[in-house]
Amino acid sequence: MWLEVECAKQEKRHELVLSGKEVSARIDELEGALDPHVYTLTQVNFLEVSRTSLCILSDSIAQLTNLVQLVVHTNHLVALPSSLGHLTKLKLFDASNNLLQSEELNLKGNKMKDKRLGKLVSGGGSSKQILDYVRSHCPREKEESTSDSKKSAKGKKGKQENKHSQSHNSDLDAVMDSLNRLEILHSAEKESLVIALTPEVLDVRPHIICCIIRNLDFSGTKLKQFLALQTRLHETLGDRRNVATIATHDVEKIPSEGPLRYEARPPSAIAIEPLNRPGPGPVPARELFLQLQREADALRKEKKRNTYSGIHRYLHLLEGKPLWPCLVDCHDRVLSFHPITNSHLTKISEETTNVLVEVTSSSSQPICRKIADTLILESLLMGLGKVEDQGSKQVLVVEQVRVLNPDGNLKFVYPSKVDCLYEHPDVRVLRKY
Repeated sequence: MWLEVECAKQEKRHELVLSGKEVSARIDELEGALDPHVYTLTQVNFLEVSRTSLCILSDSIAQLTNLVQLVVHTNHLVALPSSLGHLTKLKLFDASNNLLQSEELNLKGNKMKDKRLGKLVSGGGSSKQILDYVRSHCPREKEESTSDSKKSAKGKKGKQENKHSQSHNSDLDAVMDSLNRLEILHSAEKESLVIALTPEVLDVRPHIICCIIRNLDFSGTKLKQFLALQTRLHETLGDRRNVATIATHDVEKIPSEGPLRYEARPPSAIAIEPLNRPGPGPVPARELFLQLQREADALRKEKKRNTYSGIHRYLHLLEGKPLWPCLVDCHDRVLSFHPITNSHLTKISEETTNVLVEVTSSSSQPICRKIADTLILESLLMGLGKVEDQGSKQVLVVEQVRVLNPDGNLKFVYPSKVDCLYEHPDVRVLRKY
C-alpha cells in the first residue's frame, strides 16, 4: 500500500492528492494503474491524481461513493470507466489534458431555452451538428441596443433583419478565423513520396499509414515536446509498442529517386544504424534484438519477475519469427525496424522542418489512424506549426502519403476524408483537395 494511501486510511482523511514524478514511477510499476487500495478509501470526497503517467482508471472508482470532486487532469488516460456514472454526489470532474478520444455528446433530457437547439438534441443530432449550431448561434459580445430592439416600423424591419444577418455572418467568420487551422494537402501522383508494400510484409506486420507534416518549428524546447508526445503515444495508444509503433523521419534526408519499400526480411538481411545508439555503421538487426533481450532479462531478474517488464514486452512480437518488418529507401538503406527503432540516418533535429510520420501495427489499421490523428492534433495544439501574421492562431500543414499494394495499385491514402475528423472547439480542418 502506498504511504499516502495508508496515511489517508489511518487518519480517515477526506482528501487525497497524488501528483508528480515519484507517483508516476510507482504508477509505471503497476503498468499505468493506481494502487488498488486507493479505491477502498470510501470516506474521501476529494481525489486528485495529476501530472502523472496514469493510463487506467479502474471501474472500482464507483466504490468511492462520497466523491464530490474528482480531478485527473494532465495524465495519460485514453478512456474513462462507465462506472463513473455511479458517483451520484460528484459535482466537479476534471479530465483535461489527457489522451481521451471524443465521446458522443448526449444532452437529451435537459431543458433548452433555444427551441431549435432543443429539437436538434431530441431529434438525435450528431455531436458535430450540435456544437456547430452552438458555435454559430452563441450570443454576440455586443448586443443590440434597447432602442433598436424596440423599433417596430415595418419599413425598417427588413433592414434590421438584413443587418442582423450580416452581423451574424461577420461574427461567424471572425470565430472561424480565430481557430487553429489544420490544412491537408493532396498527394500529387508524380511528385509525392509513396510507400510500396511487398507481399511478404502482409503476413508479418501489414498495417501502415504515413503522412508528411510540413513547415514545422522545432526551435527551443519544441523538439523535446514533440519527442515526448511520441513517447506518450507509444505508452498509451500503442500499449508500450505492443499494439503499434511510430517512426519519424526528416524528409530532406530521404532520397527522392524512388519509392520507399515496406518489406519483411529474414533477420540476417536487416542492418540499421539505430537511433541514439553510438557506433559507426549499421548494426545487424539480430544483434540489436539480442542486446535488447539481454537488457530485458537483466531487468526481469533485478525485479524478480518471471516475465519481461512492460517496457520490454513488445520483444515477443519478433521472437522466433522468420521474417522481420522494415522500411527501406531506394538505396536499400533500412530507415525503420519495427517495433524496435528507426534509423539515425533520418533523425529529426531542431533544423528539421518537414517530417515523415510512419505508424505501423501487426494487429489494427484503425489504431494506426487513431495514433496519427492524435499526433497531428497534439502537434497543432502544442504550437509546432507556423503562426500567421494577423493573429496568434497556429497553422499546421499535413500532406497525404499514398500506400501501394504489391501490384502497384493504390491501397489507401492518409489522411483521407474520413481521417482527422476532430470535434475540438479550437480547431478547424481545411482540406485542399
